[in-house]
Amino acid sequence: MNFYCNPLKKSEDIPDPFILRHNGRYYLYYTNPDILCWSSSNLVDWVCEGPAISEDTFPGLVPFAPEVVYWNGAFYMYTSPHGRGHYVLKSGSPTGPFRPVTDNIGHNIDGSVFIDDDGKWYFYWADGSGILGCEMKSPTAFGEPVHTGIFMDGWTEGPTVVKENGRYYLTYTGNHYLSKGYRINAAISDHPLTGYVDCPENPVVVHTKDLFVGLGHSSIVWGPDMLTRYMVYHNLNPDKTRNLNIDAMILDESLRVLGPANFPQPLPQMPDFSDDMVSEESEKKWQILQGVGTIHDGFLVSSEAWRCLCVQLLQSPSGVIEFNLYTKEGEGNYGIEAGACRIVLNTSSNRVQLQDSAGRLLHEHEIPYPYAHRALHALQIRYNRNKAGFYIDGRKIAEYDILIRAGGQIGYFSEGPKIAMGYTAFRSGDLKTAAAALFIPAPCTIPLSGKQDEQLRLNTPEGGEYYFAVNYSKTGISQAIHSIILDGNRIQLTPVAASSDVALYTVALPQGLHEISLDFDQAVSRPTMLSIQLREKEAPVSEKISHFGPYDKQCFGEMDPPYFEAALDLEAAPIDENASAGILLRASQLADGGEGDYKQLGINFFIGYCVSIERDRVILTKHRYNEKLLLSKEIFPKNDGIRQLRVQVAVNDIRIYAGNSPEPLLEYHDPSPILFGKSGVRVKGYQVTEAKFAKF
Repeated sequence: MNFYCNPLKKSEDIPDPFILRHNGRYYLYYTNPDILCWSSSNLVDWVCEGPAISEDTFPGLVPFAPEVVYWNGAFYMYTSPHGRGHYVLKSGSPTGPFRPVTDNIGHNIDGSVFIDDDGKWYFYWADGSGILGCEMKSPTAFGEPVHTGIFMDGWTEGPTVVKENGRYYLTYTGNHYLSKGYRINAAISDHPLTGYVDCPENPVVVHTKDLFVGLGHSSIVWGPDMLTRYMVYHNLNPDKTRNLNIDAMILDESLRVLGPANFPQPLPQMPDFSDDMVSEESEKKWQILQGVGTIHDGFLVSSEAWRCLCVQLLQSPSGVIEFNLYTKEGEGNYGIEAGACRIVLNTSSNRVQLQDSAGRLLHEHEIPYPYAHRALHALQIRYNRNKAGFYIDGRKIAEYDILIRAGGQIGYFSEGPKIAMGYTAFRSGDLKTAAAALFIPAPCTIPLSGKQDEQLRLNTPEGGEYYFAVNYSKTGISQAIHSIILDGNRIQLTPVAASSDVALYTVALPQGLHEISLDFDQAVSRPTMLSIQLREKEAPVSEKISHFGPYDKQCFGEMDPPYFEAALDLEAAPIDENASAGILLRASQLADGGEGDYKQLGINFFIGYCVSIERDRVILTKHRYNEKLLLSKEIFPKNDGIRQLRVQVAVNDIRIYAGNSPEPLLEYHDPSPILFGKSGVRVKGYQVTEAKFAKF
């Protein structure tokens, strides 16, 4: 198996990367003075195509975050020079040259376009209030702004929208791009502009350790297999340059990125079959049943009557097939074949027909937007058993009740016009099978179906003892999993720690790729979530702190074990009416705000819990780069200088003690726990003169 490794360094600086997939090839654009364009066939190996704009397009200004959309034969670029409002540029080629076709249309920075299945265009951008959007009347006409409701309690930027199963997935980036806590969040809605709800696992991409930091400004693109999406983003280097990264992702009830990972990962999967129709090997891959073909401008051009079939057969009753074609001249019917059906277009119509092999009409649909037959289009069939979706340039036009069998053939035909045929490919499987075949980088959290035959694939960056933490669907469970099958070998499991609905096991994993399945008692309970984390040393900690604050956080020692206690004895003076101070629990991915030196802005920039004492109450909060109040209790008399807290943690049960009381002040059971991280101290609005922290 071949591998790639993030970051993919292809020039000295690749900020704000965007990748367009067109005619089977990928085109990369990013922030730089002349918008260098790179191309690739596999998302990993890139070739520089040169500048996409002329040097005098934006004199003295750097065009920020360029994105490119293809529509009916034209490529439209959207960019904001120095973040001072957007321009639309147009070209007949993905590599340019792009030339402005509008004046400055405003809308601040980081413009991104989404085109829905019905052909409606939407534009998204960022300003100081968060992510905004508007409907577009054309590629150059922008409607009234609508706030999406997305804001990251600080600078928010880099929006991207994709659609799957009728739902809209919005990704966006927050914090300063020079901060190691630059991160990517996601939200989901049933409407392209409003109603977005943050994914509970946010941030979906963040990493603040070592040199792999500052991850953000993402875009999303289909991989070469046409069944796996990849998130594209940059990382921040010590010299403030940025590099290109890609990680596979899954869209289901949430948005999951299989990463971030900066260690070797399997290369993106390729199609079962692909052909550009013009290479020396192409003629061996096709059987021409009618007509004569010639090569022109990188396409195979047919005669007026034409039919060809691929020699390689479809391998599965589920899969995706892509055809790229347009008409050169002439009028009449033309189209594509897949198994025993034909999809028929007509040069004088804006409709598409589904016919059987005998030419009988099965279905007919209106294409909901003008279709330029003389422009290249990607026609896709995504099929699974007796259902097939038909897509034009990534937009779903119709769904058919048809069966495309394994052993069938694909092909092109024409009954009048000369057609130009480009990249053609197919791949077996569907979104679920493609997702199941991915190797998930550890550490990770994986939702489980609860089925006995569920297979997992794991990529461990280093060998060692790993925690397998399993959430169960019922409470009162001590052990439902009996063993795992690891790379074909059965390993018996006994919990090293457990609560009423979570059990932790330890498994020795060598470095590399692994296949895993779980053996559990379905009559007892089904596993719903699996979290995997390399086990670190779990040594006691004792720390003295002075001159800490007024806004700060710090962790000590190694990873928190499943069972532990932590105590804090704190002498501090409040400088804020709403000041709080307390103990961090299972905290990870700590960062500050702004360029990395704004501690007040970044006081919630971490993942974990915090037990805090305020002037009149004790609170338990949960943090995923935000603050969610879980529990609180008033205390009397009010505190005004000395702060004493003690916390007992048992897997996902938290008990909180204040002062010297032997009775817990608060008790909390988290059914969706954060299980891994380090303990420490956090102050918000306090100037600490002296503190003692201990973990034991």
